[in-house]
Amino acid sequence: MFYRASNSDPGTGLGLYICKEILQNIDGRIFVESAKGAGTVFILHIKNKAASL
Repeated sequence: MFYRASNSDPGTGLGLYICKEILQNIDGRIFVESAKGAGTVFILHIKNKAASL
């Protein structure tokens, strides 16, 4: 279901898993771009269902 990269950091490690599950339920997507020493970017794509009404 999920895993934590390190046991030394606080938290449960559930945050990204919960985001992924919510986005799947609303036809959204999550992407990750990461570079060692530069940081990580999370990109969320969420459809604007109101625009299609």
